[in-house]
Amino acid sequence: MFCAAFFLPLLMISCRSLPAAPQQEVPAAYTVKTMAEKLSYVESDLSYPEFESVRVLNDAVQDTVLKRYNNFKGLARRNWAELDAYRREVLGEAERTPPFTCKVQHQVVRSERYICVLLTYYEDDGGAHGNTTLKSFVYDRVADKLVSASDVSGQSYARLSAQCRQKLTAALVDGDKSLTVEQRRSLVSMINAGTAADAEHLSCFTTDGKTLTMYFEPYAVAPYAYGIQTVQLPLS
Repeated sequence: MFCAAFFLPLLMISCRSLPAAPQQEVPAAYTVKTMAEKLSYVESDLSYPEFESVRVLNDAVQDTVLKRYNNFKGLARRNWAELDAYRREVLGEAERTPPFTCKVQHQVVRSERYICVLLTYYEDDGGAHGNTTLKSFVYDRVADKLVSASDVSGQSYARLSAQCRQKLTAALVDGDKSLTVEQRRSLVSMINAGTAADAEHLSCFTTDGKTLTMYFEPYAVAPYAYGIQTVQLPLS
């Protein structure tokens, strides 16, 4: 396999091949595409996989990563300049405002039937802290299309929602005896809202063919300090 690396001023785009493995263990080979920029107003470090002969998955992953970054970069150009001017002219700060940050990492989970890509975004636009968000893609090799958690599990969103709520409540609420009554009530409310029985709230998942792993980004089912929450559901 041939990979090329291109270097431009302040911009680097490259790809690297992952080591080959026995066919029965790795049913779909892929390369990792990377892009990095260092500008006055934004620094980026993006990586995402590109699979051999899986166009529907590749197109979805690349389109999502690049479109989102281009949107972030466009907003960063204007917002960083405004923030920098405010800090210098109003607050009297001498140091230049640090550039905004955009990072994309990925995780690949493969089984005989499914190829899963989990993207983790970290974006810092000058606020109190950066934000972490998640996006997943699950490709069914048999159906030759992207599928949902309901498709893979054969269960309704209502059933998946009930299981996620039960496990999250047990872990975050019942398992923490230090919580006050109000804190328990608030957490239960967040869990119920973040696990609503529909494709939007239960969209982020991966599967190894035996287990369905649901992911909930910060703020989805609990406050920011709780981080990313996962729920594992066995597949029958």
